[in-house]
Amino acid sequence: MTFVTSWRFPVALALAVSLLAVQGCSTDECRKYSDYSCEQLKRQTFNVYYYDVPKDAGEERNLFAGQVVGLEACGMAASSMATVMEERREGPWSYVCCLKTDESGCAEKHR
Repeated sequence: MTFVTSWRFPVALALAVSLLAVQGCSTDECRKYSDYSCEQLKRQTFNVYYYDVPKDAGEERNLFAGQVVGLEACGMAASSMATVMEERREGPWSYVCCLKTDESGCAEKHR
């Protein structure tokens, strides 16, 4: 009896295919850097912090820009804050999205 016609080959093949399928389904890009899946992050609450260097003070400042749901909304809130602060800004601006949980106001930092 050859290996191909043996009962072990179809069983091994089915097991390998099912393991690959399960592994492929559980791969979530966001899980590489977060405890949450991408779908979960779309529904999470974030505190938005805007950072810039004002023309008059010369020191970087961080401003609370609000609370939003989802990372996309966080980026839009930071961009809106940058537009409002345009005339006072000396240098580049940045932002951080802090994942809000029951335990922390910034459990994870995202952008």
